[in-house]
Amino acid sequence: MLVHVTALALGATAWRGAAGWRALAAELGVLLVSGLVAQGFPEELVFRGYVLTTLSGRRLGPVVAISAASFGVLHVLSESPLSGLGGRLAWVAMATAMGVLFSLLRLASRSLWTAVGAHGGFHLGWGASQALLPYEQWPTLVAAITALFLAASLLLVPLTRRRLAAPGAAGVASPRSRPGGAP
Repeated sequence: MLVHVTALALGATAWRGAAGWRALAAELGVLLVSGLVAQGFPEELVFRGYVLTTLSGRRLGPVVAISAASFGVLHVLSESPLSGLGGRLAWVAMATAMGVLFSLLRLASRSLWTAVGAHGGFHLGWGASQALLPYEQWPTLVAAITALFLAASLLLVPLTRRRLAAPGAAGVASPRSRPGGAP
């Protein structure tokens, strides 16, 4: 939503008055439910639930990379809202960056629900973007979201490592939790 409010404030898009509020509220409700139920929960259950659990006991980097890459590959098959090969590659890159961030969120929080909520929130924001921004601005938005996902991931890595190294932490091994401290 921050992106949309900023776009409105900068004059990058125009608001459609009271009818725009009603339409947006209805659409956001549908997007929230569909983003959580149809996409967020099942995808997170597979990629951050099953894949991360299956790979537990291994180093953080490879585990996150495998989860994120498999999530990105899934989006090669999905319908990209961007046209052409470049648009499809940008969509897959964004999905892969999303996979990195959501993997780290899941590991740092020790809860799948954190990733599910973030995933649903993404779909809510993306749906609002489609309603508010003209198609010509979508590639720029995808690039900005990808960069934000990667920046947030870089900020989250130290917290995730500390959480995984904490006594009683289950899941992915950190260098300190491996026998002999070897990476």
